[in-house]
Amino acid sequence: MLDRSFSRRQFLGTSALGALAGAKVLTNPARAAAETVGAKPVDLPDLTITEVKVIVLDRTRISGGPTNRGYTQIASIVTNSGIEGNYTLANRYWHPNWSNQGWLEFAKTACVGKSVLDLPALTSQWVPEMRRRGQSSYASAIDNCLWDILGKAVGLPVYRILGAYRNRVLAYASSQHHATIEQFVQEVQKCQAEGFKAYKIHPPSPRGGHDYKLDIEVCRAVRKAAGDDFILLHDP
Repeated sequence: MLDRSFSRRQFLGTSALGALAGAKVLTNPARAAAETVGAKPVDLPDLTITEVKVIVLDRTRISGGPTNRGYTQIASIVTNSGIEGNYTLANRYWHPNWSNQGWLEFAKTACVGKSVLDLPALTSQWVPEMRRRGQSSYASAIDNCLWDILGKAVGLPVYRILGAYRNRVLAYASSQHHATIEQFVQEVQKCQAEGFKAYKIHPPSPRGGHDYKLDIEVCRAVRKAAGDDFILLHDP
């Protein structure tokens, strides 16, 4: 029987020691990146930011159908040494106050002429109580671009800079917001057959709405279909 106290963090393999190491890395990412390859920050390429741009991809030419109005945006920050950091940049997110509209103009002012070596100063200037009202999406795109640059500067994936202690983690399957119980049951069985060790339920959205009673029935049906020893997660 599965231990019901099994957490998502345990499933992904994050240790308390790794979390502490990560906290130290966040205070001086440049030093951590350099030390990972036995160097000093001064040995890194010139990471002065010279350009910020947004790359627009026409997905209709790739997939044959419209996705996000047919377009996907990629944030791009470029350094004097030619290293480019990227991150996906949706116009809006699910939260009504999260928006990246205006990100390009903001990022140009915040980043151009600054150094990636000063990463924390570039991404920690937002008021904490406002972080869920639009500002965090600006910070996230900049932060991810700069970490991408640091990883490329030392030739390592970012997770290694953050103090990784393993190279593999289990992957769980994640559902869509299906409209019926049967769709969830069929999907979890398919995921089990494909070898996934866990399945995350996103609540059903019948006709675009929500029904907590239906949520409960979905959980019951998926548990019955998956068995008692299969790991289930729920994203409310």
